[in-house]
Amino acid sequence: HKDSWGVTKCFLPGAPGPHPHITPENIVCQHIEEWEKYVIAPDIDALDWTDAREQASQINRDEKFVGLFSATGIFERSHFLMGMEDAFCNYLEYPEEMTALINYLADWKIKGIYRAGEEVRPDVVFYQDDWGSKQNLFLPPAVWREIIKPATKRISDAIHDIGALYVHHADCYCQPIVE
Repeated sequence: HKDSWGVTKCFLPGAPGPHPHITPENIVCQHIEEWEKYVIAPDIDALDWTDAREQASQINRDEKFVGLFSATGIFERSHFLMGMEDAFCNYLEYPEEMTALINYLADWKIKGIYRAGEEVRPDVVFYQDDWGSKQNLFLPPAVWREIIKPATKRISDAIHDIGALYVHHADCYCQPIVE
């Protein structure tokens, strides 16, 4: 199926969830230098929050958290849009364009966080962005700090602005970027 960004995904038997299936025929961002031509964020204002508001209103907040699951972080979305190999090369060869793309993705995430804050007032946001494998990061730490970290900080700040806890999920080896 195609997700709301136009990324083709498949759900393989035994997999924990759907994964992008990028081919030359279905790649969304065909050229990083023209990413704005290809990458179109879904319309957050068009979402129907009725069910989410209803579910949140049923929760006894003295006993449980209302949580927002924010999957597919900005790094993951970047390689979903262009494929892992192209993303890795683009982070190293086109850092300005990748920074612009990452900021665009972060702006969209932040808009959704603020909207969720208005609609359901989450107590916690579970943000997911896998930055590496079990052995190492996908990007050199300096590249991660230059491009991914500032945008992730803005996302974290937005989560705190709405009064929610920020919980980051990255089932990877993060030691090289932990200070």
